[in-house]
Amino acid sequence: MEQKVNVRVLLDKVKNKVVFVEAGGDFVDILLSFLTLPMAKIIRLINTCHDGPPLGKLGSLCNLYQSLLNIDPVHLSGDQCKDMLITPRNQSEVMCKKLKINIDNAEQLSYFLCRGCCSGLSTKKDTMCSCGDLMNKKIEVKEDSDITAGEYEGVFVTASASFLVTDDLCIRENSVRASVDILSKLGIKDIKKIDSLSRSFGLKEISPCIYWELYHVKPCLLSATT
Repeated sequence: MEQKVNVRVLLDKVKNKVVFVEAGGDFVDILLSFLTLPMAKIIRLINTCHDGPPLGKLGSLCNLYQSLLNIDPVHLSGDQCKDMLITPRNQSEVMCKKLKINIDNAEQLSYFLCRGCCSGLSTKKDTMCSCGDLMNKKIEVKEDSDITAGEYEGVFVTASASFLVTDDLCIRENSVRASVDILSKLGIKDIKKIDSLSRSFGLKEISPCIYWELYHVKPCLLSATT
């Protein structure tokens, strides 16, 4: 069964615009997990989106990524060098597995040792060891059952926390003062013009939106809730 996170959306009925979202720690944890993604992984995922913009329109870093793809392997220190740069591992992927919805659904991490000195450890097969041999001896590492159980208990924020998230992804603690402050900044004085809606987010809704949001080429993730 697909995991879903529920939020309450406050909508400006006149402008048909999200004022803010009331969300628990599970939703905010997912938003914060965007910050753990390596740049190359973001670029690669944008490029694989069906509606994604051409890489050339996403800035110089995308040109750098494309240049690496085009470089002849003979000019690189080894095949594993290109692989490490194109498909980098998320250093927080173990924590992200505890999220209700993990957008970084990478394959299980593998570890490799050198068959000679065994002084090095790599997550990429055939990486050059300091002794000159290749690290290609795979070792099995059993994951913590608490991590793989899929039970959400809070990752970056506490599970019981409550937040307000505006449509530009600013996060604030859920309080009356914060609510009034947001309404005031938006010039909303009549609360009768505010509607409240319940929305559910799954991987299908969240995954493509973050890549658009990072490059400001489509409406915000939260605006899509309407």
